[in-house]
Amino acid sequence: MDGANAKRNQEVGLRVLEHTLAAVNCLPPRAFKHAAEFAAYLKNEETLIFDGTEQRTNRPNDEGAQKENYSGKKSAIPPKP
Repeated sequence: MDGANAKRNQEVGLRVLEHTLAAVNCLPPRAFKHAAEFAAYLKNEETLIFDGTEQRTNRPNDEGAQKENYSGKKSAIPPKP
């Protein structure tokens, strides 16, 4: 399976999972109005795991937006010789 098909299959699987969790009222909230609401939601949790995986994004055309999204990291694509 090529990368494009794998990505499409992953997206379909995530949509199915989200729909199923919502149908059985087990879908966790995706947004909180303020930090106190977030803290209250997690108050009974002993361990939290945060996924800090970097996600690639398309580069905006607008120069101001480019500066806003610049991470300072080197490009994953090597420069052409």
